[in-house]
Amino acid sequence: MISKETKDKILAAADIVEVISEFVKLKKRGANYVGLCPFHNEKTPSFTVSPVKGIFKCFGCGKAGDVVTFIMEYEKLTYHEALRYLARKYGIEIEETEPDPEEEAKKKLRESILVLNQFAMEFFKKNLHDSDYGKSVALPYLIERGIPDYLIEKFELGYALPGGKDFLSYARLKGYKEELLLQAGLITQKGNSYTDKFAGRIMFPIHNITGKIIGFGGRIIGKADNTAKYLNTQETEVFQKRYNLYGLYFAKKSIVSKDKCYLVEGYTDVIGFHKAGIENVVASLGTSLTTEQIITIRRFTRNLTIVYDGDPAGIKASLRGINLALEEGMNVKIVKLPEDEDPGSIANSWSGSEVISYLDEKETDFIRYKAAVLLKDSGNDPFKRSSAIADILSSVAAISNRISREFYIKEISKIFDTSEQALIAELNKILANKKKLLAYKQNNTESTTQASKEKTSVPIISSLSTQEEGIIKLLLKFGSNSIEINNNTTTVSEYIFSEIEANQITFTNKTFELIYNEYASGNTNINYYVSHENEEVRKFAADILMTKYDLSKIFEKHNVYLFTEEEMLAKHTVSSIALLKIKLLEQKRAEEEKHLKEIEKEGNTEQILKSITLISQINQAINELKKEVI
Repeated sequence: MISKETKDKILAAADIVEVISEFVKLKKRGANYVGLCPFHNEKTPSFTVSPVKGIFKCFGCGKAGDVVTFIMEYEKLTYHEALRYLARKYGIEIEETEPDPEEEAKKKLRESILVLNQFAMEFFKKNLHDSDYGKSVALPYLIERGIPDYLIEKFELGYALPGGKDFLSYARLKGYKEELLLQAGLITQKGNSYTDKFAGRIMFPIHNITGKIIGFGGRIIGKADNTAKYLNTQETEVFQKRYNLYGLYFAKKSIVSKDKCYLVEGYTDVIGFHKAGIENVVASLGTSLTTEQIITIRRFTRNLTIVYDGDPAGIKASLRGINLALEEGMNVKIVKLPEDEDPGSIANSWSGSEVISYLDEKETDFIRYKAAVLLKDSGNDPFKRSSAIADILSSVAAISNRISREFYIKEISKIFDTSEQALIAELNKILANKKKLLAYKQNNTESTTQASKEKTSVPIISSLSTQEEGIIKLLLKFGSNSIEINNNTTTVSEYIFSEIEANQITFTNKTFELIYNEYASGNTNINYYVSHENEEVRKFAADILMTKYDLSKIFEKHNVYLFTEEEMLAKHTVSSIALLKIKLLEQKRAEEEKHLKEIEKEGNTEQILKSITLISQINQAINELKKEVI
């Protein structure tokens, strides 16, 4: 962990204008600098850098933060990786803090597994090129699959000998213990016996985004009777399949430069595309695409083209991935390959230019792709056509942008010769059902959370985020300001703390809860949050600094003009807390009204009167609080 002192040195040394100017052409405008945003396409500059505040903000796409955030976003690095990048740039020596023993143990295990994986890759590589089995079986197999030497070298392919003990014996000889080999997923255990996990398989190292080997995929050679054709490393301290993509390390620069990512199914598909000169390609590690994998791709581009096998399984997999990608705001295209073909096979059969031409020509939006797949062999069967429309509309419902949805409705109307009005009505039903389902899930989650709490405080609901945001903004902008409430002088922060603690209020938004707790522990300077390790905290704080938070505008909205700035701040602070209390009491009232309906069925007069009295008391409290709201 980088020490706080080192972090402060880095932040003090890093000139945000100087750093960003290496990537964006900036022009001085008043106290700030402006340029074309590097995170989205624009013709008019909306990207602003404030050297005084030490932050940037794009008023087009909304990205904001400090110099560390910019390096993270632009170079696709983690927070500490970005700090190290800036430390190297400004010649600052990094001091590490004393880590937590448990965290240190986990860190050592991760580092050990990474070292072991590198060792294993080199062993498997040597087997491929130097062993009798490698030269007579494995290399001919790769050559037959059309994988040239330069790609075998680039992707560091190897071979695990079929004996079942070769890697284990060599690793033991070099001092590696069975426990670590098991934790890395390189051997298996049965009783007191250990064997190589990947024996007899072509080895495909899986790299993380920085190029470290985090796991392996193994492909059996020949027929795979009673055993899986492909075998991946299981979940380890460094490898979680749902977060990783094969080939991303080799693809990231090309994805960014071309603003597009091809998604294929397997290892050889990725390598085949590289052979065709297409480097902006990744694979989902041979399993169903996950939300986490899509989010990873989205860091580099929002344009995703799915190129799965042309067989029924490949088509089914592509259909599964469409809605997931759309829900994450991706612009999804599909390429349908010829039946019985896969990306690897076409790369071997065609020239690179032919592959690229085919992808460009056959790339289509998800609506036309789904229509072609779902309507195949359906003829004029009205049931099958209506089912196809419903399926396609479910994908449209996954899109959050209303304008995009309207565009796709027009496309569906043309393809199916159906009125837009009918399609919109059906889409609205799907959206309404999604909303109900989401509300149901949220209510269940809240009920479970509330039931597990031992506190008897007022229940918290998930719709309080707006009120919570207002309170946190007051803290960060005006926390140290003095205000007078009921003839007592205090500060904004002291009043907020006293009210939150007295009413045992818990923040539902995790970002606001984190800021509140850290502010309460003494971190009262907003610049601390602009450089915070948490991405959401950084963006929130930067946005506050870049966006004028004008109390006079707030009071103008409510037709209040007769107060000084100090009086306005006091009233706004009291009002914000009152609104939060009202929301909490409204939730309490709703719960009690539900309880009342249940006990009315039982006819217990005493309990009914008790419930009615409580509801009346809550209403009275709400009415009193409303007097404090501006």
